[in-house]
Amino acid sequence: MAEIESPIAAPTRAALVRVSSRFDLTAAVVNGVMGSAIFGLPAALAAPTGAGSPIAPLLAGLGALTSVLSLAEVASRPEQQRQKAARVWGAVDKSRAAFTMAGMGVPLFHEVRQDVVRILRDQGGLSAILVDFVSLAKVERVFGEGAYRALRAQIEPVLGELKARVRLEDILARDDRREDRVVLFLSRQRDRGPFAMADLRQLAERVEQQLAPRVGRLTQPYFKERGQIDVGYGFVINSPLETEDRQFLRIIDECVGAAELRRRLREREEHETLFEVIHNRNVWTAFQPIVEMETRQVMGHEGLSRGPRGTEIEPPTALFRAAARYGMTEELERACRRQAFVDWEIFGAPGRLFVNTVPATVRDSSFLGRGVLDYLGPRLSPRLMTLEINERQVIENLNLYREAMHAFLDLGFTFAIDDVGAGYSGLETMASLGASYLKIDMGLVRDVHQKRVSQQIVRAILDMAGGVGAAVIAEGIECQEEADALISLGVRYGQGYFFARPLDPYAPKPQAASGPAR
Repeated sequence: MAEIESPIAAPTRAALVRVSSRFDLTAAVVNGVMGSAIFGLPAALAAPTGAGSPIAPLLAGLGALTSVLSLAEVASRPEQQRQKAARVWGAVDKSRAAFTMAGMGVPLFHEVRQDVVRILRDQGGLSAILVDFVSLAKVERVFGEGAYRALRAQIEPVLGELKARVRLEDILARDDRREDRVVLFLSRQRDRGPFAMADLRQLAERVEQQLAPRVGRLTQPYFKERGQIDVGYGFVINSPLETEDRQFLRIIDECVGAAELRRRLREREEHETLFEVIHNRNVWTAFQPIVEMETRQVMGHEGLSRGPRGTEIEPPTALFRAAARYGMTEELERACRRQAFVDWEIFGAPGRLFVNTVPATVRDSSFLGRGVLDYLGPRLSPRLMTLEINERQVIENLNLYREAMHAFLDLGFTFAIDDVGAGYSGLETMASLGASYLKIDMGLVRDVHQKRVSQQIVRAILDMAGGVGAAVIAEGIECQEEADALISLGVRYGQGYFFARPLDPYAPKPQAASGPAR
């Protein structure tokens, strides 16, 4: 195959030539760098990466070009010259990233072993950063090899970007024993000062900051939360008494140990954050309207707890998942419940408040008997409060709820059973508990206008509710077709983004226009 010049070759060469006259770059430098870096691209990109591969001269040439421009930029004095050099340098860096990602993936360690051995011997030691994509193995166990391969293919460009951000001589390789683990072997120190482990630690932190958000977004669809990566660092001093392979194993063990320690420290920090959030009641409540679907009249609102604003645990799923991880669900629920009543009073909307609860609520001594009135304060009435209980929790704690609900009913509270029809049995048993509302799970609501089975289940829930005098509320309605289908089936009340998103009680209230109308 004839050699073909890459599309980026011409503009890169032209820019370099324009700058060369200002920085005294010779034609030999221009032609040599461009020749090794740009030409022969199809053959190079078709070959594997690593030592001796055709892509190595290409990347080396781009690295040389970057180094030349770097020195020229530093040496120049006029600001205009520095800016021009920086523009060319930036174009070269982008080219390096493109070439690196086109390099057919990250090689296995045994493919680059000799290069790593050379670094170990030349430097008298070896530094490494390890990245463990722990979520990948979990995806394969739960969703199968196809999902695993698809996710890994999405992560590959992220690794290409990582390689493009480090020095060209640094080596990125997959662990032969665990391919979901990659190791970045550093070619030399980042500065000319004495070696310091703190520099390695800071580099590991930067790598994690770069990769964690990207990988988290890619894994979130599988687990409804951002997957974690573990990043560690290590160093080994070259020993003539040991084989290189044993020293490689030791540096991997060092990296794994550091990653585990960093993970434990991160978990401890999360745990301490939860203590602060709960004790300081640093939560807030959004209120989503529940409407009569035909008239759009609001009959009440559901209180939806949120974590500290602007944090990773502001979404309720992340907040309560973290609490469950550290065994603090009951404490968090108590803080959210108390804050919900405070926020509801600030919100100032008329009608009924629906508040989510957990089994611990009905045995919480501070929320039993007359103590519950302390939560509400003098201006909120129990007769306008409805406690929502999840269907699964009712089934698992039936006797507990049966005994405790009477005390709340005597004070004027009503109960709603949430997520009805989510896949659990015993609907008649739950209805017999005296719940005033049955809230249909959004899984049944989704595309209900197209699913006959869902329509039949909704009819069964309506029949059962009619027999015990409970009102039915459909949750998670997102379109007109779903609302119309539910109305035709006989559902009176609805809730979801189609009607209104959750409202912030602390958001500025819209002000009415003043002055005479024109």
